[in-house]
Amino acid sequence: MGDSPDPVLLLAFYFTPGTETGAARPSRFYRYLSRFGFEPHVITASRQHPERPLPHVTHVPGYVEPDRRSLLGWVEIVLRRFVFPHDNGVVWIVLTAWRALRSWPTRGYTALVSSAPPITVHLAALLLRRIKGIRWVADFRDPYLANPFRPTQTWLTRRVDRWIERSVFRYADALIANTETVSVLWKRNYPQYSAKMHVLPNGFDPEEPVESARSLPSRPYRVLAHVGTMYTVRHPGLVLAALERLAAAGRIDQSAVRVRLVGLVVLDSLTVDRELWDRMRDAGCLEYDGKNVPKAEANAAAAGADYLLLLDPQQTGANLQVPAKLYDYLRIGRPILAVTSRESPLEAILARAGVPYACLYIDDTEEEIDAKLSRFLTLPSDAVRASDWFWEEFDGSRQTGRLAAIIRDVLDS
Repeated sequence: MGDSPDPVLLLAFYFTPGTETGAARPSRFYRYLSRFGFEPHVITASRQHPERPLPHVTHVPGYVEPDRRSLLGWVEIVLRRFVFPHDNGVVWIVLTAWRALRSWPTRGYTALVSSAPPITVHLAALLLRRIKGIRWVADFRDPYLANPFRPTQTWLTRRVDRWIERSVFRYADALIANTETVSVLWKRNYPQYSAKMHVLPNGFDPEEPVESARSLPSRPYRVLAHVGTMYTVRHPGLVLAALERLAAAGRIDQSAVRVRLVGLVVLDSLTVDRELWDRMRDAGCLEYDGKNVPKAEANAAAAGADYLLLLDPQQTGANLQVPAKLYDYLRIGRPILAVTSRESPLEAILARAGVPYACLYIDDTEEEIDAKLSRFLTLPSDAVRASDWFWEEFDGSRQTGRLAAIIRDVLDS
């Protein structure tokens, strides 16, 4: 390693100051890579503060208006209609590659890191890899073909999706999954590329302030809070049904427990029993306004709850990932109730994190669910400091150090 840091090009559709969940991971990479001998240069679709620009960050608009009066508008219409119906920034692929190539002579990038979704980020990186032959690290924050929230509806989109994944796996010099479960799936599907697969979990930024558990007010009920967006197969239906059964059996006082949903609720998309939902809302056991809230406000709501609720997709075989809010929950330290599947990545972390928790499995019987929930509601609401393993394993600066080691390995190979 020389005295000057090696310039690395980082492609990230979502980036600070954006509030999307997908902005957090590449933003941590940008913040900490300079500590490990690299100078990150970012191209992103996230608008930057005009009066407070970040060094080496370039904004390339991610959306082209589908306007039939312009060539780019027509391209966006056709590709989004027939080829990429689920991905943002189709034209961004070419615009980003063009901007990167223009800056190449003065920047002299030594390596390329792309963080997706959307998959268009990896396609821009693939284009640059083929043109410049640069070493490329492809970071997947979600799996691609195995993503349960990515439906493929036509023969064309299925063929295109398979081609994209095969191409990225073939040409990337390193592939990063964020859970061991996804890595195992990849190795089964692409054994020929196993040697270049790595696992780098999500985590937290150690320099961002931690929301501490707040003193709980005196109130005649306990709050079980969920923070974040709720949609399709990610919902609290299993918990609501159990609470209703326990109340009907006289095992709990329904008025003494409130499920509080903080954040966007896409109600029409939820695969939940709407009659149950309405009954629990009308009984005062379910509270929500369905609106997006800033992260600071959401974390404050979590810190003021008695218990915290995590929801994996309630769909068999869908739990390959870990909800990003887990890391905020564990730093708060209140007891966590998780709806998940057996041996999920979420449960693997909870088992070692040192904070009290219970898992309701989507294939549990009603009797098993009721017994687990009844026991969980007897736990004290005291905050518990997470284990040393948690603070070390998911520290964003340490994780960026592992990314830097991967970059160095592909440069030296």
